[in-house]
Amino acid sequence: MLSADSSKTKRFRVESDRPICGRTWPAAGARQCSFNDRGLAVAVAAKSITSPEGNEIRVVHVASGKVIFRKGDAAHPGSSATGR
Repeated sequence: MLSADSSKTKRFRVESDRPICGRTWPAAGARQCSFNDRGLAVAVAAKSITSPEGNEIRVVHVASGKVIFRKGDAAHPGSSATGR
């Protein structure tokens, strides 16, 4: 199981308006979790789902507030999108 880095400064936040779950999600039922590594944050978000399924999951760069990855119904109907 992957886990969020425990240091104080987090660079990326995985978030949703609904509870998030999945095998790689380190905080079962939480709506957000922070990571230092961009790749890890995106990978965890991509493999996670919301409860109920289909709601948007986003990865946000904390310093800028920019959404760098999103998936789910609200992202773009019918596809996943990245903002790289």
